[in-house]
Formats: sequence, structure tokens, C-alpha cells
Amino acid sequence: MTRRTASSSPVTESGPATAASCALTGGSRECYRAAVAGRKSDHGDAVVLANVLRTDLHAHRPLSADSELAQAIAVLARAQQDAVWDRTAAHNKLRSHLREYFPGFLTAFAAAKGGIAEPEE
Repeated sequence: MTRRTASSSPVTESGPATAASCALTGGSRECYRAAVAGRKSDHGDAVVLANVLRTDLHAHRPLSADSELAQAIAVLARAQQDAVWDRTAAHNKLRSHLREYFPGFLTAFAAAKGGIAEPEE
């Protein structure tokens, strides 16, 4: 779940019965008011959530902003993911250049486990 902590808009919590179950069961009070016939869609879920919060804001608690520790962990996790993507891109680029300019290298090391000859996923 992504939080908008930098904005001045309050972020509220809603349970799984609010949008997903509304479309399937139609059992709760919010679902009865917001029941929509037809296919389930992200737009329809957003409309249901907006209407539920508009009419029943008092029944939902606002989420607190992330702590400094949580923000630091998010930054580190994002940096780690960027590093993995950069490593994969560099690996694939090197493999591509070797295949184009020195294909014998890849065939010579094809049996090596976890080496440059294997595509990285």
C-alpha cells in the first residue's frame, strides 16, 4: 500500500470489505449504497472508496505518517532495488556485447554455473 505522506490530504484506512468484497458480495452497508452493476474495475473500486469515505468518514481512522525509521527503510529498499536493476542491466549489456563482438567467449564459458553465459532474470 502506498501512502501519500507529503500531501496535506488525510489518508484513511479501509478494510478489504470496502471495495473488493463489495463488488463480490454486496453484503455490507457501504456496499448496499455503492452497489454497481457490471464488471469490476479499478475505476469502479475508486468510486466506491471515494463514496464510502465521503459518506462514512467518521467510521474510518486516519493513518499516521510514516516514522523516520520507516522512511529510511523505504529509501534503502528503493536504493537496493535500483542497484539490482542496474546490475541486471549491466550484466545483460555485457552479455549482448560479448555475443556481438566475441561470441567464442560465451560458448567457452557456457558450462560455468551462474556465469556470464547464462541470462540473468
